[in-house]
Amino acid sequence: REVLLKRIEAGEDDGKIGAALEQQIVACLVMTMTPNELEQISSAYEWYPVLAVWALADPHNRSQKRIEGLIEYRRANYDNAIELLSDAAQYDPKLTEPWMVEFARRRAATSSAYLAMALHRTGRTSEAKTALQQARDLFEQRDRNYVGSIYTEIALQEAEQLLQP
Repeated sequence: REVLLKRIEAGEDDGKIGAALEQQIVACLVMTMTPNELEQISSAYEWYPVLAVWALADPHNRSQKRIEGLIEYRRANYDNAIELLSDAAQYDPKLTEPWMVEFARRRAATSSAYLAMALHRTGRTSEAKTALQQARDLFEQRDRNYVGSIYTEIALQEAEQLLQP
């Protein structure tokens, strides 16, 4: 995270930062951070390029809504987070390409975990439990041949801790 923040602050982009920025932003957002770090990540997101290949797997811009929802959650703007994450948590089972399926499943699972936390923080405990179960179910269906599920694991751990009775 510190390396990414330094590169963002310096305005560096060697072509690699743009291509991997979405994953790097999500990685930062699932970790505890200071308000200053959150604002740096938020500013990085503002110039996040929407890659055409991602648009094929994400025609509803749910990846962008996931990032915006995570930012709103970390800012404690829970109602805004709920609105964004409710859409980001949708999973389209009609996708056919394996990488698209896995990308969408992980995005939906992570979004569902944060949706559960936002719902819980607004007192909507029954809905929070449903969202958490959706996150668990999607995570269990993941293809273990693809890397990148660590963010979802972290999100699930945080949600399960928060929603403990």
